[in-house]
Amino acid sequence: MDLGVKQMEVPGYPQERILHLYPDEKTGIDIVGDEGYVEKVAEQFGKRCMRGTAVRFCGRNRTINCEPFLRRVFNRSAPQRAVEIGTLYGVTTALLAHYSESVVTIDIAYQQTASYLWGYFGVQPKIKYVIVKNDEDKKLFCDELFDEYGFDFAFIDAQHTFDGVRFDFECVKRCGRVLFHDYGLTNHTGVTEFIDTLPQNETTKMKPFAYWQRQ
Repeated sequence: MDLGVKQMEVPGYPQERILHLYPDEKTGIDIVGDEGYVEKVAEQFGKRCMRGTAVRFCGRNRTINCEPFLRRVFNRSAPQRAVEIGTLYGVTTALLAHYSESVVTIDIAYQQTASYLWGYFGVQPKIKYVIVKNDEDKKLFCDELFDEYGFDFAFIDAQHTFDGVRFDFECVKRCGRVLFHDYGLTNHTGVTEFIDTLPQNETTKMKPFAYWQRQ
């Protein structure tokens, strides 16, 4: 694909850095690796990409690298077809794609950085990036996807209100396995309140994550 300078501009990044990264280092080979992914992202794309991502938890007094935990969950789950709600910069998407045969990631806002990041780490061929207009569109799209392809794993990291998380869960619960982000955080109480309504025997809580599996 021929990428022009205007297409490669990403707000917040020096133009020369973008020109250095693309397309010269876009190999098409998965280079996520078995460790050190967080450091690679920060080095190549800047710490800005870490904001709001599930691979790094930033609390008031400390920062926790959640990469090892996510790797264990994704590796043990070994998804064939995963769906993610809440793409942001695509950092967690790439890690999920590393352990999955395919990933559909859904958001309401397009982030050009996400496509660049997936291309750099060589996982873009596994990922389908879908932008929906609203919740109604999201639900319709998820229903169509499940009916046609089916999914066996979901990751939710999008809306943080009780109703928002419940809606996203209803969109993907047919897959039987859902990992949530932002559980137990004081600034995202809606996430915690909803997850606490799920059957205890089906839910494992590991702040800032929670995992639901249908029994």
